[in-house]
Amino acid sequence: MLDQIERHFASAGRTPKGRRTLGAIYRATREAILDSGVADASPDAIASRCGLSQAALRHYFPTRDDLLASFFVSATAWYREQARVLLATGTAGPRDRLGTYVDWHLQYMETVDTALWLESSAYWLRRPAIRR
Repeated sequence: MLDQIERHFASAGRTPKGRRTLGAIYRATREAILDSGVADASPDAIASRCGLSQAALRHYFPTRDDLLASFFVSATAWYREQARVLLATGTAGPRDRLGTYVDWHLQYMETVDTALWLESSAYWLRRPAIRR
């Protein structure tokens, strides 16, 4: 599932090179957050992790807030789309579709690192304007 979220994040790239770079930025951001939390996930650390210069990283994300917002919003958008499709498709009744969604959600929760989930929750709680 995490590779699907990465592909969703990287899909904003207009070229194959841009998509590869965004994928590297996504992985580096995820690693930085897991290693030291959102508070210490600096653009310098993220750029260094994915082999980019500060200027190259700023080409994609002018500010740290832009990068973090894109990171978390992209993951949330991917999740919402997956949930929408699971709940809307199929010939099963609503109860069965909901059961399928709950099973999928539990599988998702098992694949996401707890620290990343907690950092994501804290990010959203501190940003009500973006959360809406």
